[in-house]
Amino acid sequence: MSKTALITGGSGGIGKQTAIHLAKEGYRVIITGRSHLSCTNAIIEIIKQSNNPNVDFIVSDFNSLKSIKALADEYLSKYNHLDILINNVGILKETKEFTDDGLEKNFAINVMAPYLLSKLLFNLLSTSKLGKIITLSGGVHPTEINFNNLQAEKSYLGIVTYSHSKLVMMTLMIAFGKTIIHPNIKSNICYPGQASTSMTRALTPKMFPWIFRLAFPILKYVNRIDKNNPDKSAQKASRSSIFLALNPNAEQLHNSYINYKCKNVKLPNAVTDFHNQHQITIYANKIIKDKLGIDINNLK
Repeated sequence: MSKTALITGGSGGIGKQTAIHLAKEGYRVIITGRSHLSCTNAIIEIIKQSNNPNVDFIVSDFNSLKSIKALADEYLSKYNHLDILINNVGILKETKEFTDDGLEKNFAINVMAPYLLSKLLFNLLSTSKLGKIITLSGGVHPTEINFNNLQAEKSYLGIVTYSHSKLVMMTLMIAFGKTIIHPNIKSNICYPGQASTSMTRALTPKMFPWIFRLAFPILKYVNRIDKNNPDKSAQKASRSSIFLALNPNAEQLHNSYINYKCKNVKLPNAVTDFHNQHQITIYANKIIKDKLGIDINNLK
């Protein structure tokens, strides 16, 4: 049986480059994307570049917790094996937006989605010889978690809100990792570094604090597209995900943080703080209970 990987947001950018690499290694790869068209175009390219026809997709827009539950349900109904879950999908918006169930989108997609999906697919992952959960971070992490602004209740500013949500995600996933006692499952976080993706190409000056807006042209230049190889920087940014997925040196890593150079580095203090982990976990579990009626800690 081929090893199987599910990559969220695999229809473009870093996710697609990760999918191509895993497909080249002989993995059966399932990606998610927001539309049938984007997924179809992506798997045509993945198959062409990898020469591996064992590529499939599930359409999911991550616009509600119900859509994430539906994604997990569809995966479980179609496939009976999972070795690697790569929580790659993320969102960064200029203005504050909400999902269908009323959650602020950065919090819903960057924080809740990887946690909920990992929980829902955990039992299937546990049947793998070595199940891996890999979650991508991003942004410039603040030093503290603002519990009064978890869903931008007090303030919203594109890159700041995005970066804060990624810090919260790391805290939640590290707390989740501490509960994993199954010897066959490893959960880790990686940082991809700079990349030219649809998300970074959509950056606008309004997403940054005033002091940084003068440097915006420089930022856009750093994230420019190489006209001869538009996927070049996304390929580079996929290295940390691929390292955790495939490198034998990563097989024993658990609750670790891998940087864009594929080095195991220290987690931010806010992430390792027990109080932060406890509070975020309670908050996330309550949202899942309220929105889905699921006690996430007692799944069958």
